[in-house]
Amino acid sequence: MKKSFQVIPKKYMDAFIGVKSFGFIPNEEQWLQEMKYKATIDNYHIDNGDVTADVGMLFLGWKEGMKQLAVSKKEAKFAHKKQGWVSMSLNKSIIQTNGGRVIDGENSGKMFWSGRNHAAGGNSAAQETILNFDN
Repeated sequence: MKKSFQVIPKKYMDAFIGVKSFGFIPNEEQWLQEMKYKATIDNYHIDNGDVTADVGMLFLGWKEGMKQLAVSKKEAKFAHKKQGWVSMSLNKSIIQTNGGRVIDGENSGKMFWSGRNHAAGGNSAAQETILNFDN
């Protein structure tokens, strides 16, 4: 979804979108196949302070053939196509800077946690991923 904003004109050379928070709440237990958030600036006009931001969110909870890929077909109870919904949110800000550097990029990967009766606040319930911004 594209939306236009007015920011401070003629004072700042660069602008970017800062993400304050994001979240999703599905209506029931889901097999999460894919989730994406996108927040970019398409046009930034310094002279008049016009900005066009492009923000998008995707939640994919089912994929064709998922049940056949399950380890145990008998217990693949989340691998069925059925109706549902998800509530998604993305809290963002447009930040203007002078002399800064805007790097657009994408990081993807996997995170795992052991679960199975471990304390939610313990080290086994968390995994850290370092994001690389050396562009």
